[in-house]
Amino acid sequence: TSNTLTTTGSNGSITGANAIFANYVFAANSNVDLYIYSSNAYANANAGLAMANAAFANANGAFAKSNAAYNHANSAFIFGNSTFYHANSGFDHANAAFFKANASFISQNSTGEYANAAFTLANGAFIHANSGFIQANAAYQSQNATGNVANAAFANANGAFAAANAAFANANGAFASANASFIVANSGFIQANASFNHANAAFAAANNVFPQVQPAFNTANAAFLQANAAFIHVNSSFHHANAAFANANGAFARANAAFANANGAFASANAAFNTANAAFIRANNSLDANNGGTVTGTVTIVGNLTSNTLTTTGSNGSITGANAIFANYVFAANSNV
Repeated sequence: TSNTLTTTGSNGSITGANAIFANYVFAANSNVDLYIYSSNAYANANAGLAMANAAFANANGAFAKSNAAYNHANSAFIFGNSTFYHANSGFDHANAAFFKANASFISQNSTGEYANAAFTLANGAFIHANSGFIQANAAYQSQNATGNVANAAFANANGAFAAANAAFANANGAFASANASFIVANSGFIQANASFNHANAAFAAANNVFPQVQPAFNTANAAFLQANAAFIHVNSSFHHANAAFANANGAFARANAAFANANGAFASANAAFNTANAAFIRANNSLDANNGGTVTGTVTIVGNLTSNTLTTTGSNGSITGANAIFANYVFAANSNV
């Protein structure tokens, strides 16, 4: 069904037993009623002759009136002249009917050319239909390819999720290492406190026992050295704890980056899925070989179009083309039938 159907090529054809055109009549070539055209022309010629006969009768009447009314002879003569002009007019009508007959013959030739043009248009329409079918197939294949891309994106997203899990496990390990370093640092702090207590005890002993001051002082010095050594160990543990904290932060940053990558892969997968859905919907909305469909816009068909029933719609439905040929049919405007 088309508002305007255009055929192209030298061998375009429309075949079928029930072709219907909105503003045209479609008849078999073998049954083209050229006789109707000739009969109409003959009828018009007869009408002209009848008018001439009527004019002749009027002339006879006028002559009878001139004989019956001698006193009105002059007026009857004028009427006779008038009827002569009417007779001439009848002759002109007969000539016009002859020209109409000639015009009908020319119009019949024109319908043959219209039929050729319609045939070419039908071929063009078939080529357009084939092109639409090829496009539908391409859309279906593209949808399959998009499905593959979506699967690959899903696999990438899974890989990114696995990488994020591994990064999280590394972060947990770094946190455990930091805890262990903190325990070691606490242990050094306890040792330092114990050394400080020993130093205090030695200082008290030195104060309480003057003769033993020197040995106590020596002992206090040794305790101080031990305390310094313990402090150095505590500092070293603190640096280790800081390094472990920095490593844990780095692992956390990597885990965040992996999570962002996983989100990006998910977004890509969603986009691919939407593209696949759009391609699937477009493929579904294409012409169905069994149930047909509606195409909005101009359709060009390269090849042959065969249809049992071809119907044009709209107020200006038309089939145009320079070389349209209809197998077994003639295509003519209703106004010229």
